[in-house]
Amino acid sequence: MTSNDALLFHEKCGTLIKLSNNNKTAERRRPLDEFNNGVVMTNRPLRDNEMFEIRIDKLVDKWSGSIEIGVTTHNPNNLEYPATMTNLRSGDSPTLLLVMLHSTHEGTIMMSGCGILTNGKGTRREYCEFSLDELQEGDHIGLTRKSNNALHFYINGIDQGVATTLTPLVVYGVVDLYGMAVKVTIVHNHNHSDRLRRNNAIMRALSPDVGRRAIDAGGANEPKPERLLFHPNCGQKAAIINEGRTALRPHATDDFNHGVVLSNRPLRNGEVFQVRIDKMVDKWAGSIEIGVTTHNPTYLQLPSTMTNLRSGTWMMTGNGVMHNGTTILDEYGHNLDRLKAGDTVGVVRKEDGTLHFFVNGVAQGPAAWNVPPNIYAVADLYGQAAQATIVDDTGESHRTPTHGDRRKYTPVAKGPLRDGELFEIVIQKMVDRWSGSIEAGVTAIRPEDLEFPNTMTDIDYDSWMLSGTAIMQDGNTVRNNYGCDLDSLTTGSRIGMMRTVKGDLHYFINSVDQGVACSGLPPGKEVYAVVDLYGQCVQVSITSSTGPLDNSLSTSNITEKSFPIHSPVPGVAHRFHSSCGKNVAFQEDGCRAVRVSGFCHGIVFSMKELKTDEIFEVKIDEVDEKWSGSVHVGLTTLLPSDASSMATGLPSSLLELRSKVTWLVTGSEVRRNGVLQKQNYGCSLERLAMHQAKMKHTGKCFIYRVVLPIDQADDTAATWVGTTPNQPRNLQFERKTPSLGVKFDGNLKKMGFFVAHVITYMQEYGCDFQNRARVRVITLAMEGAARWMVTLQDADAPELQDFDWFMIALRQWFKDSLADRKARDHIKVVKQGHQPVAEYTEEF
Repeated sequence: MTSNDALLFHEKCGTLIKLSNNNKTAERRRPLDEFNNGVVMTNRPLRDNEMFEIRIDKLVDKWSGSIEIGVTTHNPNNLEYPATMTNLRSGDSPTLLLVMLHSTHEGTIMMSGCGILTNGKGTRREYCEFSLDELQEGDHIGLTRKSNNALHFYINGIDQGVATTLTPLVVYGVVDLYGMAVKVTIVHNHNHSDRLRRNNAIMRALSPDVGRRAIDAGGANEPKPERLLFHPNCGQKAAIINEGRTALRPHATDDFNHGVVLSNRPLRNGEVFQVRIDKMVDKWAGSIEIGVTTHNPTYLQLPSTMTNLRSGTWMMTGNGVMHNGTTILDEYGHNLDRLKAGDTVGVVRKEDGTLHFFVNGVAQGPAAWNVPPNIYAVADLYGQAAQATIVDDTGESHRTPTHGDRRKYTPVAKGPLRDGELFEIVIQKMVDRWSGSIEAGVTAIRPEDLEFPNTMTDIDYDSWMLSGTAIMQDGNTVRNNYGCDLDSLTTGSRIGMMRTVKGDLHYFINSVDQGVACSGLPPGKEVYAVVDLYGQCVQVSITSSTGPLDNSLSTSNITEKSFPIHSPVPGVAHRFHSSCGKNVAFQEDGCRAVRVSGFCHGIVFSMKELKTDEIFEVKIDEVDEKWSGSVHVGLTTLLPSDASSMATGLPSSLLELRSKVTWLVTGSEVRRNGVLQKQNYGCSLERLAMHQAKMKHTGKCFIYRVVLPIDQADDTAATWVGTTPNQPRNLQFERKTPSLGVKFDGNLKKMGFFVAHVITYMQEYGCDFQNRARVRVITLAMEGAARWMVTLQDADAPELQDFDWFMIALRQWFKDSLADRKARDHIKVVKQGHQPVAEYTEEF
């Protein structure tokens, strides 16, 4: 290694890192699915007074937390990279430590947030006035080890001072692309373009209102802005309730438009207007639309839909963006028409005049430019969207630093809980340094009147908390061994709290009700949800499930009274749940599911869980013969409401649903979480035709062996295996007739004879089956397979007695690889009717 070696990223890096630009640029793959495993290190140790500086190229808004940077004594060639550098708790080998300055044991020093962590432990809580979590794209972060062994960090070129005075002699630069941080590039100051970008970043940093921590950014005497609510002037078919926070179409099943609602004041620069979809109906096409307009709602004559407004309006509709009724962007972001109840959509105008949209908190990118200031937010409750509630832009809480302080950070819900309303959070980040974990409960003390103690269990009035398995009221334990243990929860676990009409407090763990925790919460008195980020729990976020649950638990039925509910379809005990695959559309009040495109992403759930011995039955209404494969049916312990919170959403196929225990039947196989449990179970679901699929609570699938009538002029017969007809009439089972010996010697007459008997039988007894389409499918399969076999073979095949044995012999014929390849080539081009032969030869 020469002294002129450029400082680059080492080729060995975290499992999700992709290097480019001659190893100057590092990027975390799948940034919307994963938030860690993004550690990168320099290709060589840092020299004295050498600047190691990076530029943030890309951020995402999905996660909390962001970039971390520092130095380590670990050699990247020998390091087993951790998921995050703050998990690295030790220095390098003892041999190397002996030659370090002052024999220091500081192996890894990281700046995280605005604090300093050494070997995963907090050593300086408030190192500087900048927080790395608040930096933006284009900002620079640097560090240098001075010749006097002091370590300095730089934000946009500004020295933040001494972080530690005992930096080891041999250290590598290290960057953790964590959370929001996706992509960074090493900056070399001798490069002209790098120097220009760096100077621009420094100028931004010197501005008094950019990049500073929130406590400095807002003036102490700045008046609190008016709360964002819906303006009372709304569409003809819309109504505003819940003190201006909720908008709905009371008669959503009768009308699909005239549901326009606007904000009560203009949006400030950088202010997010976000709504949660509370209710949807399946009757209409289209769904919620969101955007901004320059029109003041006080004087605006509201149109039937905002896309009809021809001036001063930008709207996201479906997955496109429209300006004044004209489409300006196609294929933009997530399709709003596929959103479900509980999903959120938002819009923000940034200081540079760009307009950005958000779906479930994920930024969709710039949608428009040069949007003027003083614009009002607008939502159009169109089509399926029946009710929406404004979500305050404060859904996330965390404490910093994560390793240096065991004390609690106690966020309290901004508004009181209504009876029957669920307040739910998800644990996003934990550390293993401490014992104990999150505590949660409710308090009747208003947040502005609460003097936050070291722990909420120290408060001796009007507070109810769950700590571990203990229920505590006013600081005293009133119950032990409650149904759940908060100390056992892990990252990704969800905790919910709800007060019922009766004054009972319920906790929910991952949407499962744990039962009554305590009773006697004061009726009519406001209570607020409260969370203690204690011990191992570092960071939580409010989930999209937070909001009203079943209105039967609520003291207020205003919404339900004004929102008509469909009567059930007579005789139908089940419906499909609104959580479904992205290619699914529902009809007939959720009783009919249709795959609208493609061949996959068609998973649907029952609306409610199955009781013991309860029947769940479906009927195939339509088939598309251009695809192979068919319906899969089964049972799962996954709550449909949890599907939307999965990082990657529902999988494309039921076979891939393995996050919870799932049993299913595919073809004639039984699988548990994708693992084969049983073969040749009943009839193959892939052979079902229209109106023939049925799922029963017993899980049994009956197969009858039907003996075909024979032509008395011939002493041959054949058998056929099929699905159970409904209450068969005049079927002859196991008729004592001789078997039909068929040899495929190039003569199709005998196969034709067999097929003719199948048709004759079905014509006579087909009325006992739900649909005669199956006759055609079987006939095409046999004819196509027979012709294909005759074309390829040059010798006699084994004697066959039915179609199943025919297929077995067909597989055995092509044992030799050359013939097998030839057969597979024919499979691709030979068709049986509209379907490839491959569908009927399955694993062959």
